[in-house]
This record gives sequence, C-alpha cells and structure tokens, in this order.
Amino acid sequence: MDWDALLLLIIGAYLTARTGQLAYRLESLKHLCYTVSVLFFALGQGGIITETVLAGNEVAVDLSMYVELASYISISLLLCGLALLIRESKPVFAQFPLIYAGAPLLLIFSYWLVRNSFAIKEWLLSIYQGGAILVALLMF
Repeated sequence: MDWDALLLLIIGAYLTARTGQLAYRLESLKHLCYTVSVLFFALGQGGIITETVLAGNEVAVDLSMYVELASYISISLLLCGLALLIRESKPVFAQFPLIYAGAPLLLIFSYWLVRNSFAIKEWLLSIYQGGAILVALLMF
C-alpha cells in the first residue's frame, strides 16, 4: 500500500472540507476553485491507492489515466483560483475581465492532445506546476 498516497488522501479530504466551509461562508469563487482543486487532488490520490491494490488487473491502466487527468484538473483549477486572487488584488478600474480567470481551464483540453506522448505530457505537467508555484510565491 502507498502510505504517502493514503496520508495525502486524508489531508486532501480534510482540506476539501475546510476550504468548502470557507467557500460557503465567504461565497467566494476563488475559494470554490481551491476547494474543487483539492477535491480532485484527493480523488487522484485515491486513484493511486486503488491502482496499487489492483496492480495486476486491466483496470489499473485506466486508473493511471484517471490519476493523470485528476492532476491536470487540479492544477488548472488551482491556476484559476490564483488568477482570481490576482484579479481581486487590483483596483476595480485595473481588473481584467472575469472570463480571463477561466483561461487555465483550457489546460485540461491540452491533456487530450498529448496523452499518448509521455515526455510532452510530463513536461506540460511540470510547467503547470512550476507556474502555479511561481504565481503563488509572487502573490503571497
């Protein structure tokens, strides 16, 4: 059993509940993006645990694609939340339109274009993760 995936699943479930309460209380779109992002992260970790349990089965191949897609969705929603954070940090006259904050959702469709190429898929995922870390460090 992957104990690190189990620990991340428990932490992800807890954070989903906490950020969900925060998003409900504040009625904030960025907190909703963070909540769904952490939810997909936790679901991806659950997929990793299920994949190790069903190691010799044909279902494991489908679960690896599910885990990859869950990580892409999680990162794109995290980038949407960070874009909303950037938008809200500016004065009203300097804010970009709200629809631009949803532009990172187009990253999900890029997964379907490169799902058969291992190297490009890993490079894109690394670039998305690095971009999210860089934006978060710059904002906080």
